[in-house]
Amino acid sequence: MEKTPVMLRNFVEQLNDDELDTPYRAGGWTVRQVVHHIADNNMNAYFRFKRALTEDCPLVPSYQQDKWADLADYMMPANCSLSLIDAIYSRFVTLLKSLNHEDFHRTMNSEAFGMLRLDTAVQRFLRHDRHHLEQIRGVKQI
Repeated sequence: MEKTPVMLRNFVEQLNDDELDTPYRAGGWTVRQVVHHIADNNMNAYFRFKRALTEDCPLVPSYQQDKWADLADYMMPANCSLSLIDAIYSRFVTLLKSLNHEDFHRTMNSEAFGMLRLDTAVQRFLRHDRHHLEQIRGVKQI
């Protein structure tokens, strides 16, 4: 988990503006949008996780990711979100390392996925970011 922000930064810093504004697939988001989405998703995941640690099975909201991707801040330089991702991951890793086995059995009720234990939520979070890393890596191969 600690390597994900570095891997993302290494992929993105190799891309020029044309590549950052290239969709990872026809009809898909641009790489720039994907980077901003990762930052937004990480903030939401971290917030949900902390709520599950401090509340009894909280209802955690979803968000309209496609609508968020159309907002003006998704056109900002990718480095803005890369810095956010570095900070969120740093805090998330510190938090995770402080937990005991039972803490990962705590639950949240996700509007999108239903009841989730924190151990499952962490795995979903990591798979999500790795999936997007592969999309970004694929742009260099287009």
